[in-house]
Amino acid sequence: MNRRMTRIALAVGATLVAGLVPATASADTATIGSTLSHPSTPSFGSDLISVQAGSSSGLSPFPFLSPANGTVTSWSVRTGDAGAVYGLRVLHPNGGLSYTSTGASALTPPTPSATDATYHFATSLPIKQGDAIGISNGPSGHDVPQFTTTSQSDVLEYAPIFPDGTTATFINFGGLHELLLQATVKFCNVPNVHKQKKVNAKTAITNGDCGVKVKKKVTHKKKFRGKVLKQKVAPGTTGTPGLVVPIVIGEK
Repeated sequence: MNRRMTRIALAVGATLVAGLVPATASADTATIGSTLSHPSTPSFGSDLISVQAGSSSGLSPFPFLSPANGTVTSWSVRTGDAGAVYGLRVLHPNGGLSYTSTGASALTPPTPSATDATYHFATSLPIKQGDAIGISNGPSGHDVPQFTTTSQSDVLEYAPIFPDGTTATFINFGGLHELLLQATVKFCNVPNVHKQKKVNAKTAITNGDCGVKVKKKVTHKKKFRGKVLKQKVAPGTTGTPGLVVPIVIGEK
């Protein structure tokens, strides 16, 4: 076999082997909030919690509400407000102008520069599908990190800082405002593994960033042995990474 044919044979063989190796587990993630592509033009005042309550169709390709139950693993803010201190809030909308704070990150160090820049922070905050992200700002003399847009549909709401775990009524400041806040939500996304072989089912569940617990049940039907007879968390369910999905495997 010449060298060219050898290379082709090796490439084909590597492709076939790769196809036999189960996909490695990877987290489901979603980005919510602003693209952070606009410059910061701080406004409104200090000691507030702000939230994006409405948006025009072109404001951001990302949703402003969490699409899943999961965990906020990181967040970012764009600002040039030197000395400002920020904190992420997970806000549950109660309808109207009412929000409940269900999670709060540690406060950031003071912004080190007046140069407009994006700052990134790690956190771990539970979030529910439909929850919003908000940001606190302070101390006195430092404003909300926002960009002034051209659409009245870009609505921002704010309230004086209130304790996590409590509820507040926000003030609708109206349109023309984009809150320069973004977060990453990581979540378990439960797949449908009914009737799949045990090994395939376990791989699919872990690839959805979920945990798996295997139980066994005797079955007299050979075609069901080694396969999932039942999964005890419904397909499409989302939750915090590692959510355990019990499955029942048929055996002799």
